[in-house]
Amino acid sequence: MTLPNQSPEPTAVGACSSAVAVHIISPACLYWVVRHRTTLMKTFTTILLLAAVLSISHMARAADSSLELVLSDDHVVFTTVTNISMAMIFRNVGETNLAPYKLLVDLSVVLDGKAYQRDPKRIIVYNGVLWFQPRTGWRDHVSLSDYLIPPEALASGRHTVTLRDAAAESNTQTIFIE
Repeated sequence: MTLPNQSPEPTAVGACSSAVAVHIISPACLYWVVRHRTTLMKTFTTILLLAAVLSISHMARAADSSLELVLSDDHVVFTTVTNISMAMIFRNVGETNLAPYKLLVDLSVVLDGKAYQRDPKRIIVYNGVLWFQPRTGWRDHVSLSDYLIPPEALASGRHTVTLRDAAAESNTQTIFIE
């Protein structure tokens, strides 16, 4: 006894579908697709890269309006110039995710009113999240030795330190170097 729709022979619907599928792509069309597949792949790759760049630039614009920087270290006195490190908090007060690594790379230090950029020869060792969500914070440390601060700027005495991003500036913290 054979159950319905389980015959070993092809049914009319299956045969018709196969015939239509075979005859939809003409040999000329198939030749064109095979011949131009490299161009099609390059076009597809270009579109994907463009979408990624637009997404990243959108994230950068979102980061400009939704970032707060906070210096939160209670360490005030430093005895060696080479080991000045302070705790900081990135606060995402916006509605989009922020990329912590990009924030670290773009950060500058303002020491006694003068801004210093990150030393490009210093490698940032980062083993954290890819991004952090809106309405959250992320803690890290900033070391002044990672920035292009000349030794004479770190002379003994009282100094003020502020962190600066493209669109945000932290509170000012006073430190003493002995």
